[in-house]
Amino acid sequence: MKLLKHIKLAISPPDHWSAGEKERLVDHHSSPPKKKRAQVMKAGKLRGLAALITSVFAAQSSSAQNIQDLLPLQPGYVVATCHSSTSYVTNAQNPNGFVMGIIDATAPELAAAPTDIAGAAYPWRMFHNETGFQNPNAPDPQQVWNAGNLGEVFGITLDDAVPPNIYVTATAAYGPYPVPAGNSQGTVYRIDGTSGDITPFNCISAGAASLGNITNWTASGGSSNLYVSNLDDGLIYQLDPAGTCVGTYDHGVQGRPQEGLSTLADDPSTPYTAVGRRIWGVKAHQNRLYYGVWNNQGAHTIWSVGLNAAGAPNPATAQLEIPVIPGSFPVSDISFTEDGRLFLAQRAHRGAGISGSHQHYVLEYTFDGTNWNVSPNDKFKVGNYSSGRNSAGGVDVDCNGAVWASGDALNFPAPYIYGITRIPPGGNQADSPHGANSHLIDLDGIITGVPKTYIGDVEIYDVCSPCFDISEIRVDCPRELGAPFVATFTLTNLSDHTASYLWHTPCPVDQLPANTLTGQVMPSGPQAFSSPLAPGASTIVTIEIPSGNAADTFCWNITLLNESGEECCTDKVCVPLPDCDCFIVLDKTITCEIDADGVPKYTIDFNLLNTSTFDWYYLNLLPPSLFSNPSFDLSGAPVPPGGTYQFQTCISGNPGDAICFNIALHSESIEVCCSKECCIVLPPCEGGVEIDRCEVTRRAPCCRDAQGNVIASVSLTVCNNSAFPRTYDWTIGPGAMSFACNTPLPPSALIVPSGTISVGPNSCASIIIPLNCEDLKPGDRACYEVCVTQQGNPNNTFCCDGIVYVPSADEPVIKIQDPVLDADSPNNVITVTNPGPGTRKLVFEISSVTALTGISSPDGLIEGPAPTQLVELELRAGESREVQIKVSPIRTDLPPASLNPIMINSYNEQGQIDDTVGSFVYTMVQKSDRLRIKNMNVSQSGDLLFRIATQPGKRYALESSHTLGDQSPWEATDCTVENTNKVASSFIAQGRELVLRVSPGPDCPVNFYRVTELSTAE
Repeated sequence: MKLLKHIKLAISPPDHWSAGEKERLVDHHSSPPKKKRAQVMKAGKLRGLAALITSVFAAQSSSAQNIQDLLPLQPGYVVATCHSSTSYVTNAQNPNGFVMGIIDATAPELAAAPTDIAGAAYPWRMFHNETGFQNPNAPDPQQVWNAGNLGEVFGITLDDAVPPNIYVTATAAYGPYPVPAGNSQGTVYRIDGTSGDITPFNCISAGAASLGNITNWTASGGSSNLYVSNLDDGLIYQLDPAGTCVGTYDHGVQGRPQEGLSTLADDPSTPYTAVGRRIWGVKAHQNRLYYGVWNNQGAHTIWSVGLNAAGAPNPATAQLEIPVIPGSFPVSDISFTEDGRLFLAQRAHRGAGISGSHQHYVLEYTFDGTNWNVSPNDKFKVGNYSSGRNSAGGVDVDCNGAVWASGDALNFPAPYIYGITRIPPGGNQADSPHGANSHLIDLDGIITGVPKTYIGDVEIYDVCSPCFDISEIRVDCPRELGAPFVATFTLTNLSDHTASYLWHTPCPVDQLPANTLTGQVMPSGPQAFSSPLAPGASTIVTIEIPSGNAADTFCWNITLLNESGEECCTDKVCVPLPDCDCFIVLDKTITCEIDADGVPKYTIDFNLLNTSTFDWYYLNLLPPSLFSNPSFDLSGAPVPPGGTYQFQTCISGNPGDAICFNIALHSESIEVCCSKECCIVLPPCEGGVEIDRCEVTRRAPCCRDAQGNVIASVSLTVCNNSAFPRTYDWTIGPGAMSFACNTPLPPSALIVPSGTISVGPNSCASIIIPLNCEDLKPGDRACYEVCVTQQGNPNNTFCCDGIVYVPSADEPVIKIQDPVLDADSPNNVITVTNPGPGTRKLVFEISSVTALTGISSPDGLIEGPAPTQLVELELRAGESREVQIKVSPIRTDLPPASLNPIMINSYNEQGQIDDTVGSFVYTMVQKSDRLRIKNMNVSQSGDLLFRIATQPGKRYALESSHTLGDQSPWEATDCTVENTNKVASSFIAQGRELVLRVSPGPDCPVNFYRVTELSTAE
């Protein structure tokens, strides 16, 4: 649900304060107290000011009759925290003072333009689960959200339940205060999103330093997790929904070394962990946990660490995101927008002796693909006082892009408003006063008092329903001066409706991000899709963007309409436009041929349009080492502005190589020049040069040979797909640890660690590599990897991996002869051995999306066809049997080039899948000479990894089906390319292989997958 447009209310200032009282308050704000070492424990009419919204946290407020029951929590509601006291001077804890409240931010007043309203405080709607102001079913006093029941709290997060539950954390940010009996400074409180009942989670131990902040994340594996920062020991705790601590992450010891920093351990004798490992603000976003590191003054940083499918932080993925944060105060809260912008809020911490109220920023960062770039520091000013740097440490962003921040002195002098503010999208840097177009909400309902430093965090329950996803955006410069840009992208319908029409319209100005432009893209008016776009379906869209906007970001709205022309949904799209001021590539052709040694040679033809303001006399390709002819002298026929120039150059490389270089143009005097980067991906050579590949034994059992040695025999097959003979160097070593491996491969296993193999043209050759298993124990499984490099061409390197294992005494051995079944030879054999000590009955379930024509064994043939077959074998000790799988691609609804799995599960005597034997996935290549799954594995997180031999420039999609059979529906499956965060249903191969990662859903833990080669990408 999208909410909140604009409102501004104003109120006449109170006049019953004495001059002395006013002077003392001004003193507090103009001279903040100096920082201490950490210890254990316009005047007159307010024309143009923003909204004053009071009658909130005080039960004795005159507007108490307007307080409503705001549970269950609804979209558009805001949750805020504050200290229980209302006086900065006395700062005593008030057990009956509210420390958390829900604000109804969907009120119709928030859709109105700001206006001056004189008179009494506006009766705003807020709820604290209090008795006496609700219906007869009000909760008992023990569930009221006051200091007596919650203590002092700061951090807030919401979970993914509907309605969501609220979680708040104990804090010492306002200073050291008592906690409710039975709880501690490490308590996390769960507030039921329907009843408002309080449940304490007490698995974290924290002293006087107490906790920092909290965030919620539902991992790709389906588990919901809470992450809580602890200022006492510096750890981030991972909690499950029941409040049990299931793990920790130590930035000082585990994170810092990932960026070359020394480890920094906690000193238990100090109340606050050392700066450099002290974490306050935390936020989970796109499978990573972002956190603010509290360093020395002026050197605070932002880091992140990857989260696996179970939600556990992976220390090896920790990285520094932002090396220096403007300002001198730590980051207490982090938020992300739907379009990926990052917001940070700073505040002081009275418990740590860090004081100050008007030096704290709310900062915005944008990501350029490599770095986080900060917007102007004062783009989002919090409150009217002084410079607008009045952040109280909380920040969140609603679906419309409005920024909600907690703050001190939102209005000062009187009326004294301390609470939360809603800042318009795009910021308020140019507004005078700062809050002229913002909304100000006072949290304690007292506009004659100053709860300075007693305002806490803020969180919005704003359900931003996605309309569509835009991926693989390409924007080309105009083909001639004054012509439009041409943008092509893939649009995926994420709504719940089937869309029949697409409509492009300019983005409303009040919804434009800063430093962006809008306008009418072409075609205008509703355009019909070639066929209705169902939910989850994708299509390619091409539009024209008005020219004259080079180097800017252009935004517009896309609306999906149903067959009746009714709106399904609308969302904003912003794309950066290329810099075309130097030249435009009108045409670029890349051709390839294979020389006598089988090495590809590329010729590139360019046609450039001069869009600069000077004549071109010289053209250089940089760095020149990439090209056979990197320099061109144009002085004989200089190219004027608006003119074109064609040239040809040659470059070496392999299919799939991504090469970036600069084209530099110079004037006659060399003094005037312009340069622009160009990037190309080398395509497959004409006639189709298939990628060389290797295959190894997927699971190699350790067996005793005739000489008594325990040896695993790994079969390595190398395929040379060129028209020339090639010699390869190979090495074998430990593979990456995964879910399938419970121990590293010992160095003693590498009897023959390297060698060479010669392979004839368009053929394959195999060798046996022995591995020594003497140092592996029964039950051990170790991953190995073989990497192969063509001699004389280090760019032609490819790897394949498998598992070597030692069966336990009673573990059956399943030997898979070939992990890939070809459609031309659809039979394969599984050898099953029972090493003893007694007779064992094994049950195998073999499933195929293509349907089995039969399974044969010494016990006879099991006839098909059927999507699933069961094989039961009773083996005596030491006995081996062979099971032959026969598969026929009888499905007619599959594309010509697709990979389909055959899954083999082994069951124990209780009818459960036997973890000691495991599940195996066979893949079958159907009517394709090139598309192959090199390997399929299960990662340590439980995700499935598909390693695919690919052709550069080709597009590949991963699809899944919950069931098997002739009528099984196949659906595009979102996955990521390994080591990236990009999620999509298809990818263009940039190199010789693609590793796709997919996380099976919790509601269907077993899926069937296939990889499909789509049409060639342009």
